[in-house]
Amino acid sequence: MLNVVDKVRHIRGFAVLIALSLALCSSAQDKKLSATIYSPKRMADNKQWTTRNLDLNVAQSYCYQDAERNCRLYGRLYSWASAQRVCRRLGNGWRLPTDDDWRQLARRYGGVSQDSEDKGKAAYKALLAGGSSGFDAVLGGGRSPDSKYERLVAY
Repeated sequence: MLNVVDKVRHIRGFAVLIALSLALCSSAQDKKLSATIYSPKRMADNKQWTTRNLDLNVAQSYCYQDAERNCRLYGRLYSWASAQRVCRRLGNGWRLPTDDDWRQLARRYGGVSQDSEDKGKAAYKALLAGGSSGFDAVLGGGRSPDSKYERLVAY
């Protein structure tokens, strides 16, 4: 099992679910759109993160298996460029997190990779839906550049 940071590095070339989805948009301030739709939550790293997977229909975004129901359940899958556009639509201050942002958040729940004695298992468990962090990440799979959908509830 890959830890969260390794997963993010591994799948950046694929269309991925925003919020891996550990909720990929983070901000230092509340925004009207995100406050009403995407429930920002201040996490233990003192940053605000979305707590729902994004479902804004923009170019280069997809529903898993092209099924609208999957967008409602898991959010949309985005290319890296479309994910950046979606975060900008949420308002000033919202952006995709860096690897360092992920590491800082994960450290609060046991760390990842070399930051952790258990290779990130505790942080992974804490950040998933139903975990102790309240982050409630939902794993919505991915879409490869050749349009193949894969790994629903695994990524």
